[in-house]
Amino acid sequence: MSKAQFARQLNLPETVAMSVALMAPTTAMVFVTPFLAQSAGSNVPLAFVVALIGVLIIGSSFGRLGRKYAHAGSAYGLVKDVLGPAFGVVAGWGLTFTYVLMTAALLSGTGEFTSLAIEQATGAHVPWSIPALVGAAIVLGFALNNVRISVRMMLLLEGASMLLIIGVGVLILGHSNLSAGTAVKPFLLNSNGITGIAHAMVFGFTSFLGFEGSATLGEESKDPKRMVPLAISFSALVARRHRGGA
Repeated sequence: MSKAQFARQLNLPETVAMSVALMAPTTAMVFVTPFLAQSAGSNVPLAFVVALIGVLIIGSSFGRLGRKYAHAGSAYGLVKDVLGPAFGVVAGWGLTFTYVLMTAALLSGTGEFTSLAIEQATGAHVPWSIPALVGAAIVLGFALNNVRISVRMMLLLEGASMLLIIGVGVLILGHSNLSAGTAVKPFLLNSNGITGIAHAMVFGFTSFLGFEGSATLGEESKDPKRMVPLAISFSALVARRHRGGA
């Protein structure tokens, strides 16, 4: 059986787009932050910093392997080449289930929120499954076309949403009476202590899921052994700045 050939056509921003879009930092900030706050209280930014350190350690592993191997199988290909086929199969199936379940969850959420928005705006009830199926058809259409269209669309949409969230954050900060003491308070342990940070880190790590997504473009980036490691590290840092700043 001949090996599938991919066209090497993606530049660095397009490679970064895959990781940034899979992480969806705007969505993670909106939905995950309240769970962090329940455990860490005002130390949410500190919990994100600690989670970022862990993510960067994992990302450095992807980066070092990515400089040597270029594989569309992402974790499967990298683990298989380093630890052997058995471990590669475990990593590959784990990644497969993650992406499949993540897609199902996102489509379900899209359907539910769209249904609620239509009902609030018009009073008409639309079953959540209908917009979810429409979203699935749109995703499938992008998937069947040139990958450059998909990554550029992901970069555009996620970039726009991040700018909106940053704008809201700037407005909030602009109307707040901040001082040096209040600015550093989130990074000083509060009454929840280390235990609160540890509990919050579970959700902190969750908010970075997908940062390794650009590794799947190992055979479609123009220079994958340089671009993929850069994309993984850059996307994690961008997400951290976005969440911390907002």
